[in-house]
Amino acid sequence: MALNDADHEMLMNHEDKLSDHERRINDLSQKMSDTMDRVEESNKYLREQNTNILNAVIKGNAISENHKHEVEMLTKQNLWKVVGIVLGSSSIVYMIIQQLFHVIH
Repeated sequence: MALNDADHEMLMNHEDKLSDHERRINDLSQKMSDTMDRVEESNKYLREQNTNILNAVIKGNAISENHKHEVEMLTKQNLWKVVGIVLGSSSIVYMIIQQLFHVIH
């Protein structure tokens, strides 16, 4: 069955439109692929940053715990020093008062 000129022209027009649609689909597919590659790179960068932040927080927490322990130890040491000073000074005051009473009598 032979095609007349109008049918042949219509067939060629459809082939052109089909080629145009295939080109657009290929372009969109390539753009989507490029976009997905950029998103994946961005996600990779963000995961690395999150890992760095998490490690810094963990390290900071460890340093904070160590510092807290050191402060508690210093507080205990200073408390015993204060108790010692108070007891020592009260002993000296007691001895001075006792000597005064001894001198007065």
